[in-house]
Amino acid sequence: MHERSVKDLLERMQTLSREGLKKEKAAIIGKIAHGAFTDEEQMLLRTELQRTLMESVEKRSKAIEELQGTEEEIKRQCAVTSTVAKKLAESDGKLCKIKKGQETITGEMAKAYAIIQKRQKNEYKEDFIFFGALAVFFAICVFVLIDRLFIH
Repeated sequence: MHERSVKDLLERMQTLSREGLKKEKAAIIGKIAHGAFTDEEQMLLRTELQRTLMESVEKRSKAIEELQGTEEEIKRQCAVTSTVAKKLAESDGKLCKIKKGQETITGEMAKAYAIIQKRQKNEYKEDFIFFGALAVFFAICVFVLIDRLFIH
């Protein structure tokens, strides 16, 4: 029975969480000091209690180190995200300028096309008028030739 209580106490120390171990530390120390344990068993229990407490502290410090590493990684990612956002805003501004330039060029091209269309219409009109005047001239020449040939 005595060995069983030592094993039970050892299992209890090993299975308790860090917070549970902190809460029951005084009770466990009291059981070790006032229990009917031999000196060797008391040394074993005290050593195990110290080892368990040290492990919980080490686990906590490792967790804190991991959190600090995670915090640094988050800060680095935030900095990268900020840089990317700035570059994206700059490229968005450049893209807007390019789009405005394209719209301006498209407008100017439409105006130029309209001017070309007007000029082509005017050229056709001028060509039509020129050929009409040429036809009238030849008609007059033919009329004059026919008049001279048949009248004289």
